[in-house]
Amino acid sequence: MKKLVALAMAGMGATLALTSPVFAEYPADQTVRIVIPFPPGGTTDTVFRTLQPYFQKALGQNIVIVNMKGAGGAVGTQAAIDAKPDGYTLGTLQTNTMIAQAVGLGDYTDEDYVPAASIGFMPLAITVKGDSPIQNLQEFKAAAKAAPGEIGVAMGVGTLAHFVAQMTENALGEDLKLINAGGGAKKKAAVLGGHSTSMIDPPPGVLGLHKSGEARIIAVFGPERIGPLPDVPTAKEQGVDLEAFQMKGFFVPKGTPGDVIQKIGNALCSLGDNAELQGKLAALAVTWRCEIGGDYATWVDDTRGDVNSLAKQMGY
Repeated sequence: MKKLVALAMAGMGATLALTSPVFAEYPADQTVRIVIPFPPGGTTDTVFRTLQPYFQKALGQNIVIVNMKGAGGAVGTQAAIDAKPDGYTLGTLQTNTMIAQAVGLGDYTDEDYVPAASIGFMPLAITVKGDSPIQNLQEFKAAAKAAPGEIGVAMGVGTLAHFVAQMTENALGEDLKLINAGGGAKKKAAVLGGHSTSMIDPPPGVLGLHKSGEARIIAVFGPERIGPLPDVPTAKEQGVDLEAFQMKGFFVPKGTPGDVIQKIGNALCSLGDNAELQGKLAALAVTWRCEIGGDYATWVDDTRGDVNSLAKQMGY
């Protein structure tokens, strides 16, 4: 009798193993969450919402976006790190994920999360008011040289824009006035109101102002010109050795099985052949660069090293 009970219990265990989401083949019939550590409507939110329906189809499972703002992205990042390591919660891994660490906003460490797969990157840009006499980056540098410490760059302290503003100062070799204006809307107000000469932001955030003539993007900090701004040269084209971008990808909590990470990555990278999605991402100034595993981890480590070096220079 004991033997029969034991066999019955073993059979029940096998049945549970087959039906439980923990043991079922990924992805089982369970919704996948993408945690966006910023409010809806911003650049990050727009990019990942653009990706979501295509990624959902490629993965073969329902995917929802969850916005969780606070502490420069650290609140949402920590929530994703603390999630169950089963592949059903994906954190968004970006350059500011590392910046929040570097400036002390996040308590998480490099070992607390695992890079899963990259989408690509979005270059930052420098923008002046539409009626500014400054037409390009060389003229911006000349203005800074003529008035050391007086040419303003609007940004938010402890953000990616702050770090890129410092990178701009380093690359130009001139003293700039870094102005703590705040987020995107406040940076725009500072420039349009004449309180700052310039601002740092991703191109989509200022594209409308650029097209209307209210503002002028004078340089894109990417390796090449971008689709939405074919007439705006890169910093390197203007003789300034500067590339600065927002990395975009996914991380999973530590302990997520390797085969699950591989399936997530394979589904994402298959979208490189989707012309419709690629067109939409290009319009958002996103350069596609899908990497999985060691290649992605190396890219993350290199970016993290750059962030940490700059943070040290900035006194963090």
